Amino acid sequence: MNRARRCAVELLEPRCYLAGEGLASIAGDVASPGAAAEFLLSLVEQPDAARTGATRMVVLQVERSPLAACLLDPAAVGLRDRSSGEVFDAVFADAYFHAGESALALFELPAGQFVVEVAGERGSSGTFTLSARLPGDADGDGRVERVDLAHAMAADAQATVGLSRAAARMYGALGVNVAAIMSDVSRDAEFSGRNGALHVQAIAHNLAAPGATITLEPNGPTFMLAENSPAGAAVGVVVPQRLAGAASLSYSQNAGADAGAF
Repeated sequence: MNRARRCAVELLEPRCYLAGEGLASIAGDVASPGAAAEFLLSLVEQPDAARTGATRMVVLQVERSPLAACLLDPAAVGLRDRSSGEVFDAVFADAYFHAGESALALFELPAGQFVVEVAGERGSSGTFTLSARLPGDADGDGRVERVDLAHAMAADAQATVGLSRAAARMYGALGVNVAAIMSDVSRDAEFSGRNGALHVQAIAHNLAAPGATITLEPNGPTFMLAENSPAGAAVGVVVPQRLAGAASLSYSQNAGADAGAF
């Protein structure tokens, strides 16, 4: 993302923070330089026979604590499947959001459980809040409605070519209040403070998918088992192992020829 766009986001700081909690929010701590905090994100699909989309767009944001003593500079948000370990690439990401006070990423996710990894740039550490939301979900019920897509399309048109009277009447008939400010953080997929093509695409994607319930909780504790203990002999020694090029920790199980990452 270029510098000009970052500056534009900084000027819109009050509105960007309005959507901080979203569908789920949890406090965390990168306790020491080089450490990583992990959280379990569970995405449960709501029953809806009329919607058949298999994935939905989810925004994850890491916002460092406003405390003066907090020096955390959030790194890019990492995400992997809890069971398979598959790493998900972000559709959009900015690790330098609001001059480094936040990091955010837009992911396309199916229903399931995922591990979210939060670390600090350049060995920074401190407390933060991790939040998740669905672009287009204006009321926090985990669903995107047609009026949300119409709102985003109207905002995009207003910001680019303007709304003609005919277009205003059409969007008004769809439930859009064209007299109000079009940009709305609930429909802002990248927290840029405006609704554009990316937002329209993300909202249209979520409109086709069933609603979802998202929860965030700490990822389960890990245990170090002594190699000469009965449990250690049975399952091996759990050893922290840093992934090449990643800021997160994985764990490998070393027990004879049955070693494998999980």
